[in-house]
Amino acid sequence: AEFVAMRTARDATLSAADFVTIDGRLRMRSEDVTVTLSDRSSVQARRWTVGGSELYGFAGLNGPYRTDTDHDLNLDEEQINPYATGFEISGVDVAFVLNLEQLPSTAPASADPRGWISVSGTAKKVNEVGIEGVRLDAEELKLELNLGTDGRTVVDYGGATAPAASGTSATTSGPAAATGSTAAPLTVFTGGLTEDGKDESITIDFSGKRGTLIRASGHLTVQIADFLYVTGSLGIEKSTQDLILADGTEVRVDTLMFGGQDLYAFAGINGPYWQDTDGDGRVTNADTPETDSLGLALANAKFGLVIASASPEQDDIAGMNWITAKATADSVNLVGVEGLTLSARNLSVDINLVDGVADGFDANRKVIDYTAEGGELEVVTGTGKSLAMDAPGEKGQWVRAAGEVQLSLGNFIELGGSLAFERARQVVTLADGSRVQTEMISIGGTGLAGFVGIGPYGTDTDQDGVFEKSEINPDARGFGVRDIEFGIGLFKGTGVYSGTSWISATGVVGGVDVMLGLPENLRFDIHTLGLAANLVSHEAPVISGPA
Repeated sequence: AEFVAMRTARDATLSAADFVTIDGRLRMRSEDVTVTLSDRSSVQARRWTVGGSELYGFAGLNGPYRTDTDHDLNLDEEQINPYATGFEISGVDVAFVLNLEQLPSTAPASADPRGWISVSGTAKKVNEVGIEGVRLDAEELKLELNLGTDGRTVVDYGGATAPAASGTSATTSGPAAATGSTAAPLTVFTGGLTEDGKDESITIDFSGKRGTLIRASGHLTVQIADFLYVTGSLGIEKSTQDLILADGTEVRVDTLMFGGQDLYAFAGINGPYWQDTDGDGRVTNADTPETDSLGLALANAKFGLVIASASPEQDDIAGMNWITAKATADSVNLVGVEGLTLSARNLSVDINLVDGVADGFDANRKVIDYTAEGGELEVVTGTGKSLAMDAPGEKGQWVRAAGEVQLSLGNFIELGGSLAFERARQVVTLADGSRVQTEMISIGGTGLAGFVGIGPYGTDTDQDGVFEKSEINPDARGFGVRDIEFGIGLFKGTGVYSGTSWISATGVVGGVDVMLGLPENLRFDIHTLGLAANLVSHEAPVISGPA
């Protein structure tokens, strides 16, 4: 920790763990205390406590983003650090504690005193900086640090030792605290006043059993590459990793990792789909979204996000940032499309991007390769749970979703198998010659199986991906088909066409296995079977002529 740019006892900048920097008017005091450590020992220490309310600062990598060098409580005119990657925070209430060991007079002159840092704070507003392709909104963001300079011990404040709640992540180490420890919570006054006129304070009660702690958590909504939106309780962890790029280059980078589970997510166009319609500050099953989103709505999702940044000292990769995200879900629905229904199993949304690649280099060869030997990385999503990042470097930059999917188009075509989803902007030509700029979701797959006719073909009641004889609809009329190569485009108009959407599909059938519900004396000898659909849905008056 360091105290810098100190002008008076009230105006200061605080930095801790190369992760968080706080600026503003602070309330400070110091005293001699006996500190209980996580290894059951007690030491004499000089303690500085610093509290503040309605402050501003930065949490992230290569920070700070900007600091109040002239102490006028205004950052607008301050110089920006172009290498900072993370979040500028404001409305911060924080308690900062620095314990410095007081060595006995008999200690050798060469002995270095140990130090211990503890930070607890909340932030009302968060703005992402230096992260191309990521947007973040946060509520109730909480910062927690408990560190020791020896890398082995932390201060034990006697708090609860229960594991971190789902949706948070923490770096922990160190032995358990002694039974009957004299450790006690510490109250730090922040200088603010409550509504009834009392001094505001923050209580630090970290348990020594939880060891080293570097954690941020809160209710976040994350948007990545205008494609994936995730909302819910997420934990944030800072670490340093050795990773491998697609071209084989080994890099050492600082990372922010976000993880959570039981979240709500959306992959597609005009997100986010999930909205807090009842105004309780959370997205839950009680909410009823009414949006113009087009894409996949995921519930009970598991999510991991890695934001990696090269330090300025690494000349060969200076200025580069990486974003990798993965989301899986138990429940998936297609929203925003009439005439097309979809259900999915084992669906995964994957994003792997790089920014800041120097001219003359192929960005696709500079993404992180998580499948390379030594390149494995897991993001903690909850207590004892994690999500493995597995984006292959050979795919280059990609934004996609894929999984085992069952879809029905126009009550006529049913398909099932492994399908992939991608997003793009596409200009389409209508039958009247109009050219329209659209947002498109494409769905494609090969080796599929399905049904063409009057269905449905059946109901997969055990959700094993296979229709048993007892699950086939006896009233179905049509053909059971296999070895299908299939592609579908879902188009949503923009501008004056924003109320119109289109579905276009085409497919080639490799073979017909069964004919259902047809007269016994009727036979078909099918050599080549193609599938096609071209549909339009108008939610606004039809507009003729060029866009």
